[in-house]
Amino acid sequence: MKYKILHLPKTGGTALKSSLIPGYKRHDKKYMKSIIPEVYFCNHNEFYKNDKYIYVFFVRDPLRRFVSHFNFFKYASKYDTSEYFTEPKDFSHNFIGININDFILENNKESLFNIFMGRHRSLNKMIKNINENTNNVLMVGTLESLNDDFVKMQKKLNVKNIKPITKTYTNKKPDNLKVDVINQNAKLKLREILNDEYESILKLVNLGYLPKEYLKNINY
Repeated sequence: MKYKILHLPKTGGTALKSSLIPGYKRHDKKYMKSIIPEVYFCNHNEFYKNDKYIYVFFVRDPLRRFVSHFNFFKYASKYDTSEYFTEPKDFSHNFIGININDFILENNKESLFNIFMGRHRSLNKMIKNINENTNNVLMVGTLESLNDDFVKMQKKLNVKNIKPITKTYTNKKPDNLKVDVINQNAKLKLREILNDEYESILKLVNLGYLPKEYLKNINY
């Protein structure tokens, strides 16, 4: 039996890969074999399919995921990112020194979605084929319980004693923004933009892939 771990950006995928792939390098675009037999990581372009594979993926509160994207772009603004950001043609912002509330309120909804959550980065696109008859999803984990779910994943795969999640990627940079810096007007706009993401999480809860308590721990 073969397993695929889908990678929704900003949900701990790099930490998972760093813990399970010897010598892993970020932004590797091919299928990546893990140290667990028959387990492969996918790149950001892979969606869930009802096929011969068994799937694992992790999600995150969409609002926090948005802020994490912003923090990443702020960091990436210091470097040449053309290799990674070729799709949104309006990705011309230098995020250093930009106020996140001003940025949200001054940009249109389509632009914000395309830059941060659109195309293959969207959770609802990644899982659109999942339904109650699916039997090829091993588990859905969350970034909010990443380490515990990492252990749970090992148990489900019948392996153990794999080193814990690499701290290099889970430690927050000191200048990273938090969700609580977003003001009410910006948050209302984001909540509308991210509605499909939240509805996808609700779908995963209703299908039993995520516990109902998860909705109480996010900005649903």
